[in-house]
Amino acid sequence: MSQLRHAYPAIRELNAEVLAISTAGVKPLTDFAHALELPFPVLSDGSGVAYRAFGLGKGMTIRLPTLVRAARLLWREKRLYRPMGDIMQMGGDFIVDGAGIVRYAHGSEDPTDRPEAAELLRLIADLK
Repeated sequence: MSQLRHAYPAIRELNAEVLAISTAGVKPLTDFAHALELPFPVLSDGSGVAYRAFGLGKGMTIRLPTLVRAARLLWREKRLYRPMGDIMQMGGDFIVDGAGIVRYAHGSEDPTDRPEAAELLRLIADLK
């Protein structure tokens, strides 16, 4: 999320928008978004409708890369947030154009498996 937070002005310059979706409830999700100072909309999908629509399944989300990243954050004295919502729900990153066509899809293997913001920016710019 922090990568997207930092890249958000560049994303907006490309006339694109970021939507973060979580299975967490509205109140904890709103608190999380405020704590991270996220400049983009964060939506609650407690029933998982959006996840299923994008073909994202469930699986073991706590794997070695997740634990290593958590240890690195703790080492740097960063705050860790307790998992919210359905912890078995796999996430993903998608680029959808103005006509509603999915132009890029990345289903995550674990919470740390995310494309770099620079790659997403390049893909968005290529759509123009």
